[in-house]
Amino acid sequence: ICYRDGYIYIVCKDALVNQPESKRMVYRVKANKLDNIEPYLEINIDDLSHFLTQNYSELGISKILFNPSAIAIHPITKEMYVLSASDRFIAIYKDKQLTNVIPLSADIYYKPEGISFYENGDMLISSEGDKKGFVKGTINLIKYQK
Repeated sequence: ICYRDGYIYIVCKDALVNQPESKRMVYRVKANKLDNIEPYLEINIDDLSHFLTQNYSELGISKILFNPSAIAIHPITKEMYVLSASDRFIAIYKDKQLTNVIPLSADIYYKPEGISFYENGDMLISSEGDKKGFVKGTINLIKYQK
């Protein structure tokens, strides 16, 4: 869930009832009119997989498990960032079109569960630790570069 420009955006972690397993939905609702939730963006997991195989062939990815864990909108570019902890990717959308998919290092992002931005465009990604305490939770700062 995130808030930007008067709207609350909600991303679904799993496929909805009567929806293909390869789809995830982003909904939005005006913050002052919570009774009118509308579909905003349909995420096609096959498109994400295709993007990764085309642009990151060295990773050997053939299929991904995309279960969104967080969503944020960049304050400067207005791009929508959808983070998935299960497979450590960020899908980036501009005007509802997929523009980039960024794989995250498992060494740095054990289980990325949160994403947010400062108003200057710097990004924060929080990552859970493991339940046994062997891996500590972290918050990573990625500086915005134009």
